[in-house]
Amino acid sequence: MAISKRFQDFINEASLKGNIGVPGEGGTEGSWLENINREQREKVRDFERTNMGLLRNFGGIIEDSKRLQRGKEKELSELCQKAFYKLFGTLLDDVILDLKIGTEARQMMGGTPEKPQIPNLERIVDERVLNEIMKRKILRTIQQGKGLNSKSLLNLPLFKDGIKEILGERTAQQYIDNLNNIVKVMAFFDATLSEAQITQALKMNAQGACDIKVEEEEKDKEKDKEKEKDAEQLIKDLENGIDLSETESDILSNVKSKIVARGVDMGILIHESLKGIYKLATQMSLEHLPEEIAKQVLQNTDTISDEPQEFKYGPAMQKQFESVINTHPKVKSIIDNLTRDVLRGEKSEISEAENQLAAFQEQLFFYVFGYLAALGKDDPKEMLKVVYSVLASKKEDIERLFFPIVSSSVASIEQEFKYQQSKTQQKEISKEEEPKVEPTDEPKVEFTLAELQEELDDAVDNEDYERASQIRDEIKKRFPENK
Repeated sequence: MAISKRFQDFINEASLKGNIGVPGEGGTEGSWLENINREQREKVRDFERTNMGLLRNFGGIIEDSKRLQRGKEKELSELCQKAFYKLFGTLLDDVILDLKIGTEARQMMGGTPEKPQIPNLERIVDERVLNEIMKRKILRTIQQGKGLNSKSLLNLPLFKDGIKEILGERTAQQYIDNLNNIVKVMAFFDATLSEAQITQALKMNAQGACDIKVEEEEKDKEKDKEKEKDAEQLIKDLENGIDLSETESDILSNVKSKIVARGVDMGILIHESLKGIYKLATQMSLEHLPEEIAKQVLQNTDTISDEPQEFKYGPAMQKQFESVINTHPKVKSIIDNLTRDVLRGEKSEISEAENQLAAFQEQLFFYVFGYLAALGKDDPKEMLKVVYSVLASKKEDIERLFFPIVSSSVASIEQEFKYQQSKTQQKEISKEEEPKVEPTDEPKVEFTLAELQEELDDAVDNEDYERASQIRDEIKKRFPENK
């Protein structure tokens, strides 16, 4: 096909070459990059043999998806936000999600450099800088891969059932089938187009984008625009390795991270939303570096020209980490138990069990990724050794270097679950201990209308509807003019 390029040419462009965290580039094991290239060649041949119809009709599939979602973009966007809050649970308690189906991706990417703005990797001789660049390239590759492997989320009951409620059964199934086919074709293009072609496509016709901003917690944001602007600048300073003063830290005290993601359809929106969530784990990963080193790292990793490399190797790298995580004894036990719930349940129970299994896996991978991002502050080689052990499938090194990270991640999830469980139990105990306002024949002079109204609001907030009903009756009885 005219759009294809010889794989060897593409391999020569990939800057993961020379990365000591990748087998074949560091160490004595065989080339991980070559293995992925070989697997992709086989997949490309199979795809061309069995899916030529999809390739010929790709433009039509995209247009049909736009037609099917037209007029329902807002509802589908809201579904996406609710689903991600449910999947990631309390991990997103302090995060605002702004996820929308729309066409603003190109504008959002306007500030992203196309190419490194300083001497490229081959001209950097400082070993610490090189290792930090290698570390961040791997983090970004996994992050992109996680987004590209989001097809499984689209097909979860959490998303599918919601799409069916919005579009109707028949239209929803056609829409979901279209999105799955678009993912297949895009994966084919990622494997066959040259870096230059992909970069040009991103510049001219970006289908999705994500970013992290800061948002004021206070309701009256208009009065605090300057503070919000300062907070956004401080986030950038942290990424560039500039330490915060005590006064500057106070600016961040009343702000939350805000993930902004846009995609032309639900599939791309899910992809960009996942990328945005994982940016939370990487945005502070450079704060320990001097400003000049941090700038060199960013300008050699966070450019449009880096994305084609991430598209090519990201899915395979992320999948390999996920597969190794699932061999951890504790993780395997938990997944087996959740899978049994899926197989044994009734239809509604199966859907909920599938969602619970996906939520556990999403939260676990996010924790693992966060630990990896934080690893190697004193020496980035520490993190690169862990990555190497996983990609090289070195069982002893995986158990020694990587499994402790997985164990800590599982412990974090269990600790958070127990904490939330204790909060729920404490809330229930508090409800039982709260004195109830009993209606009587005699007016209760100790409670004014305002006080009763406050008690009513508290009861509703605490979901104590029996008590709320009693207070409401008391208000109607004593203050009939406020009915």
